[in-house]
Parts: sequence; structure tokens; C-alpha cells
Amino acid sequence: MIIEKIIKELTSERVKKEISAIQAIELPPEIQKWVEEYEKVGERNDFFLKFFYKLNQVIDPFGISNKSLLEIKTLIILFIVLIDDVAEKNINKSLFKQLIKITENNTSYSNLSSREKKYLKFTTKLWECIKENIAKFPFYGKFKE
Repeated sequence: MIIEKIIKELTSERVKKEISAIQAIELPPEIQKWVEEYEKVGERNDFFLKFFYKLNQVIDPFGISNKSLLEIKTLIILFIVLIDDVAEKNINKSLFKQLIKITENNTSYSNLSSREKKYLKFTTKLWECIKENIAKFPFYGKFKE
């Protein structure tokens, strides 16, 4: 029922309005900083992050999202996108293998082009920021593992 209602409301005017609303979103400075760095290594524009930032605001099942939680959830999405983009292209398996080792602190830059090294370095830097910020949340110690 709900999905049918949503689909009926998806007129071309409504879609254009929603796209414009997403494009007009101003990301918080902390996220914008990462977007600007991402644009040096990634291929997507900032629309996808603005979309997920808004989505994270809308989908808050427990009603607990605050500014820092919203930001970290958005940065986690960026981290996933960085890995996903390489996985989808399947250009260099070496880069993909290194990306999935980031969370284990076990990466290597050998056999990577200079562009791939920048990509890995940025993704690693983003992961370190995510870890550092997650460690500040209540109950981090309880759920760390």
C-alpha cells in the first residue's frame, strides 16, 4: 500500500523538485572537506553524498541521529563507495585487495600506479577518521569488537 502511494506521487515534476532539493543541500564543513578531497581521486560528483546525507536524516528508526552521528554515517557511505567503485570496474585487483585490507591496517602500495596509490591513501585516511570519530561515541568500548 505505502509503496503504491509513493509510486503514484512520483511525477516528473516531483522528481525534478526532489533532485533540486538534494542539489541545494549544503553539507556540513567536515563532510564537505572530504568531498573536496574525494573529487581529487574519485569520479562521482557530490550529489550521491548529498543524497545519502539527506537519506540518513530521513531514515532514523530510533530517533537518535545527532550531527556527529549523521556525519559519520555519511562518511561510512563514502568509504563503501570508494571500495565499491573499484570492485565494479574490476580494473586492478591489486587495488581492490588493498582496499579491503584497510580495516586490518595491512595495506601495501606495491604494484599500484601513482593514481591508485593516491586512491588507497585517501581511502585509508578516511577510514582512520571514521575510526577516530566512532571511538568518541558512548558504548564504543562495549561494541568495538
